Amino acid sequence: MWIRKTSFRSLVIMVVLLLTVGSFLLPWLRVPLFASSPPQCVLYAVHDEHLRDSQLITVDLTTGVVAPLGPLHEKVDLEGLDFNPSTLELVASGGMDGREPSKLYSVDTSTGDITLVDVIHDMDNTPFYEVASLAFRADGTLWGFAAEGDPARRGILRIDPTTAEATLMASSTLDVEAIAWTPDGATLWMAVRKQLYSWTPGGMVQAGPSFPDLPSAIEGLEFRRDGVLMATFHNVGKVLIAMLDVNTGQILEIKDYDSPDFYDIESLTWPEPCEFPGLTPTPTVPATATATATPIPPTAAATATPVPPTATATATPVPPTATATPVPPTTTATPVPPTATASPTPGGPNGDATHTPTPTPTETAAPPTATATPTPPPSTATPTATPVIGGPPVTWGYYLPIVVFHPPAISCDDIPWGCRTP
Repeated sequence: MWIRKTSFRSLVIMVVLLLTVGSFLLPWLRVPLFASSPPQCVLYAVHDEHLRDSQLITVDLTTGVVAPLGPLHEKVDLEGLDFNPSTLELVASGGMDGREPSKLYSVDTSTGDITLVDVIHDMDNTPFYEVASLAFRADGTLWGFAAEGDPARRGILRIDPTTAEATLMASSTLDVEAIAWTPDGATLWMAVRKQLYSWTPGGMVQAGPSFPDLPSAIEGLEFRRDGVLMATFHNVGKVLIAMLDVNTGQILEIKDYDSPDFYDIESLTWPEPCEFPGLTPTPTVPATATATATPIPPTAAATATPVPPTATATATPVPPTATATPVPPTTTATPVPPTATASPTPGGPNGDATHTPTPTPTETAAPPTATATPTPPPSTATPTATPVIGGPPVTWGYYLPIVVFHPPAISCDDIPWGCRTP
């Protein structure tokens, strides 16, 4: 019965540990617990066909192949697109250029089919218009920008991805076409044609760098993990992806994917667990941060160096002081009368007590120097007396600590193998 209870308890403990570890690891890895069809490691985008129709596409950044994903969605103006970093669910928004309320959709990454979640609305069920871009933050919250409708209801939205209910977080009348959160979730970047704007929660919308040399107006934004901002463009005849440095305002690179069938890319997104193959530009910020942190280790090392020499020099003079004082009194007072009477030969090693103390301090000076550091007084007295008396070594004194540590409440009858009594 006891064995069964123990096995059951062990099983329960193992299950609890697995669930606890999994609850911490799964969010960190950003992999859903039950993923029926995980997305491929390709770029997902939306092509605007004939202004009112939309085609989902994929771009293989390794091979350069651009392919349609699913059927053409007629009279569905998809514009925003992004992956949920926690669940890897792909969501999209439709705008219809402000002629109809914006809608939120769920997208099947295997078939390209879309499912309507609801009209994007506030808590009073009033709709928002022209939510042309979507962006998930690092914490899993969904954000958008309402670019049309009542000016008092235009601006940055936080959207519930399961109900499409939205809250206006910051008012703005900018004609924003694309938004993207930085990888750390600190700043939301927005694009108005070739001009970037930034917003930090709780602050105001600020103008950022402009990129006049870009081929067309920006319509899609997505941050890479290294802080490089990817951008796609309106009606340029092919799929073009630019890499932008938002800190320096530089165009790092423009990748050309020859795809005449798909040329007006409204939005783009990349699955969070995947790496970016073939995109190698390095942003400016990481290099600056690395150089700043370099001088810290030498400073800490130089401060700790002088400590050991100080401690060694202080402890050195202690043993000579303790050794020199007690040796002469001990050797002179103890064995003089008995030794002189018993030995008639004055020239022998034990014949004259007054000659014995003279060599003794010289011989005992070396041992105390080695043993004086841990316990100077006890070690000095014991070895000094042993060579002078010439009797048996005083080893009984080392058994005293063993007797002291015996628990007083235990008797000899309680110990199976008995006790040694003196």
